[in-house]
Amino acid sequence: MGVFKAIGASQPPINLVCLATWLNARGFKAAIYDLEVGSSEGLRRTLETSAPVLVGITGMTTDIPAIKELCLLCRELKIKTVVGGAHATALPAETLVDAGCDFVVIGEGEKPLLELVSALKSGGGFESVAGLAFPREGAAAVNPRGEPLDIDLLPIPDRRLLDKELYSGGYTTPGVPAGGTVLFTSRGCPYRCSFCASQVINGPRARLRAMDKVLREVDDIAALGYKHITVDDDTFALKKSRVLEFSAHLERNYPGLTWNCDARAGELDEEMLAAMKRSGCRKIAVGAESGSQRVLDGIRKGTTVAQIKETFRLIKKHGIQAQAFFMIGHPEETREDLAETVKLIHEIKPDLVSLAISVPLPGTENYLKAKADGFLPEGLPWQAYGFFGSSVPWRTKHFTGAELIKFRGEIGRGYYFSFPYISRKLLSIRGTEDLKYLAKGALAALRAFKK
Repeated sequence: MGVFKAIGASQPPINLVCLATWLNARGFKAAIYDLEVGSSEGLRRTLETSAPVLVGITGMTTDIPAIKELCLLCRELKIKTVVGGAHATALPAETLVDAGCDFVVIGEGEKPLLELVSALKSGGGFESVAGLAFPREGAAAVNPRGEPLDIDLLPIPDRRLLDKELYSGGYTTPGVPAGGTVLFTSRGCPYRCSFCASQVINGPRARLRAMDKVLREVDDIAALGYKHITVDDDTFALKKSRVLEFSAHLERNYPGLTWNCDARAGELDEEMLAAMKRSGCRKIAVGAESGSQRVLDGIRKGTTVAQIKETFRLIKKHGIQAQAFFMIGHPEETREDLAETVKLIHEIKPDLVSLAISVPLPGTENYLKAKADGFLPEGLPWQAYGFFGSSVPWRTKHFTGAELIKFRGEIGRGYYFSFPYISRKLLSIRGTEDLKYLAKGALAALRAFKK
């Protein structure tokens, strides 16, 4: 996240907690080491002391070079490695080479990981494990995925596997209180946005957890003393009844517990937002992506500019912070489209704006299009695929990478340092913590959107 770490603490890796809890419930001993809050030296000591059968590593596309360093360390210590995540799923054969790992898990990790660990522990064969890739005779053997997991079979993630204090020093996401954790009530998204890597893992579908299990997890979170929950579903408001049930449980049982979520434009209504506000919802983030209907249609977003405007109007009406996600550099975007984006940002007046570069992530439709159009150079280092990088080594139909960086800076500065935005923020200050947060945010914005 680069400069944005100034206003956001490291987020607890609930994905690793889910995997470790799953293995521990089946008789194995799994532990977590988070390099966002721990040192490389500490990891080496941990590996030397514990001598694990297997080290599992997750990461995004930009993390592949760092993952390679971890795999080299494990190889030095004669420990097997397995890599998972969207990048590894999209490019399993390439990941075996680029990361130098022993195995790759394709898709969601619980079942393949369990079968792999069982085989390694018993000395049995792993060659038939569904959703596993591994080197064989100088090439990559890539097994087909198995059936999707019934996610209601998963135990409640054991957050006791993490040192809670390591994540208490800041905001888990901009604009919300410190001391939080992450909760998933579903996996996947039913929509088919051309830029999104979520469907690489889950396909174009969402699997919803039974709400009684979700609410039991909320109870466990509260019992552990967490003060805030980030509901990290791709989109939380898919079903109104679930939002109302979740909100009612928090309002009735945990009036001091706050939360935030992501939602899709057009999903929220007055009844839902009123219930969310009463139950402690502090922020809702919406993927607006563009102010141009032509671009929204081109990336198959499935929303309209009118829906975006109405959603932000309703969120702000109910006194909930509104965050907008926009992207610069969609495949067919023009200067006229960017002007529409600028116009929309200033009209909806979000409390927070995330302006990312539209990155052609492996496994997405945008990746295939950029390669087919000849806009994505061969052999780019994986760390170049960052949303907030200082350079963009590819181009789109109408813009160079340097122009995209320039536009991103101009749009960000034009909003965050406008008189109306600064005035609204100054009027919202309610104490010294708000003032400190605003100062940190201003410095981060200056660095993020520098000329």
